[in-house]
Parts: sequence; structure tokens; C-alpha cells
Amino acid sequence: FTIEDGLPHDSIQALFEDRAGNLWIGTGAWNTPGAGVVRYDGRVFTTFTTQDGLVDNSIRAILEDRDGNLWFATGTFRLPGRGVSRYDGHSFRTFTSADGLSSNKVEAIHQDRTGHLWFATAGWRPTDAGWRKSGISRYDGTAFTVFDPTGSSGTMTASIGEDQQGRLLFGTDTGLYRYDGHQFTPLADSLPQAMMCSVLEDEQGHLWMGTWFGGIVRYDGVRIQKFTPREGLASAQVWCVLEDREGYIWAGTFDGGVSRY
Repeated sequence: FTIEDGLPHDSIQALFEDRAGNLWIGTGAWNTPGAGVVRYDGRVFTTFTTQDGLVDNSIRAILEDRDGNLWFATGTFRLPGRGVSRYDGHSFRTFTSADGLSSNKVEAIHQDRTGHLWFATAGWRPTDAGWRKSGISRYDGTAFTVFDPTGSSGTMTASIGEDQQGRLLFGTDTGLYRYDGHQFTPLADSLPQAMMCSVLEDEQGHLWMGTWFGGIVRYDGVRIQKFTPREGLASAQVWCVLEDREGYIWAGTFDGGVSRY
């Protein structure tokens, strides 16, 4: 499907299927502004833009919460975002740093088992000690709380995952962190110091991390294994990882297509 079929833009950086079976398509890429978010019902493409209340036309991530609201994170990997928009099926509401979000540049959204929404941000925020990397924001339905996994310097956070025990995993520019509901724990000092664009726990409990220029890293709790183009990976710049129902691991890359392992 392209512009000729009804899409407003051919650069796509987010895909999401809602509970009703609609496919939501977030446009924009790298340093190219998007043209809004598109809903595809299997027949017709319907585009929503800033004219409809969306805070920005570049859509980085999409999530449907347990109440059926759709959340859209805005911006691209290179372009700044303008916060997140929530769509209740009728109208949009915007949340920004003025509402307590740690940064308007949001890379990922996740809802945990308690219903809290988590936002991985990759910007800067002011503190009493000066400007710090923006870290992570949690929204409880009323207010935002900001978390810094490092405890001091902050992080640029690009991805959020959840393990089989309900603990959250955050991929950052300083490594991988696990949050058990009380504290953040860094995992494996020997993990590459590269931006972790995606994190996944497979059915066997192994962690897979797609990194920017570091390929894919697999961590089984003891041993670290790295996959790069030398091992057959399509590119060292990995945006996303997925485990399918047959146990294959898929990696979407920036400039090499898709690899399957």
C-alpha cells in the first residue's frame, strides 16, 4: 500500500492493530516529517492530522490502553516531538512537558499490568542541578512521575518491554534496566553501550536487544551473545525485534531489510 492506494505518506515508522481489527499507521521517518496517523479498516484509509487535533503529524509509537483509548507518540528519530496525543474515538487530548511529561520526544509507550502507562523519552529536562537526560515517565491517569534509572545523570530511553514476571525492561543509551516496581537494576555491565532501540523477552526467558550500530544482543541471564553483519545480520542498526509463534526471532533494520533467526 502506498500513496497511490490512499496513504498520505510512504514513510512509515509505527504500526498497531486495535481491538476492533483496525490497523493504525504512523507516518514519518528519520528526518522526514510525517503526514499524520492513518486508520485502515480493511477497505478505506482515514487520515488524522493536526487539523483534527493531533499534536503533531509525525507518529513515532502507537498504543491502545485497556480502556480503548489510543495513544500516539510524536516525532521521529531525528526530529523533536511535541508530546503525546490520546484519542478516545471522538477527539484528541494532548499531554506535553507542561503537564509533567519528562520530554516531548517520546520513543515508546507501554501499559503495565496495573494499568499505569510508561513513556520512554529521549530528550532533556530541567532539574535543580541543571539539564539532565529526560529518562522515563509514568502516568497513573492523573499525574506524571519521572524516573531516572541511573539515579543521577538520566538516560535517553528508546524502548520498553516486560518480562514473564511482570517486571519492566527499559532499553536506554546507557544499557538495559529492569524495574521490579521498587527499584531499577542495570543488567549485565558487559552489554554494549549503544542505544537499545528494542527489547524483547522470548518464550525461553532470554532477552533480545536491538541496538543502534551494535546489532542484536541476546542475554540468557549469564551469557551474552552478539549478532552483527559478520554473523549474517542484515544491518548493525536494528529498530525492532519480534518473536513469532514458531519461535523465530525477526529483526527490522534501518538499512538492510529484515533478518530472521
